[in-house]
Amino acid sequence: MGIRTNLMQNSAISFSICIDDNPNKISRLFTALKGDFRVKYNKGLELITIRYHNKKTIDKVVNKRKVLLEQKSRLTVQLVVENN
Repeated sequence: MGIRTNLMQNSAISFSICIDDNPNKISRLFTALKGDFRVKYNKGLELITIRYHNKKTIDKVVNKRKVLLEQKSRLTVQLVVENN
């Protein structure tokens, strides 16, 4: 399908991915998955990656938008936020 995953998060009961908004590819992906899985999606989101982050930088970039997913390591944070 040629879909590039920008962010992935697994848990015991769910699997979340962040992909580029390409309607043709997304439609094919959903068709392939819906037979075996419950598929839910959001549109109008932004993926933010900050290297060498701190709370002040995160707060400034998020700017009071709702954070739907967050992944942090020592050096990098990735945030999926509503794109208002």
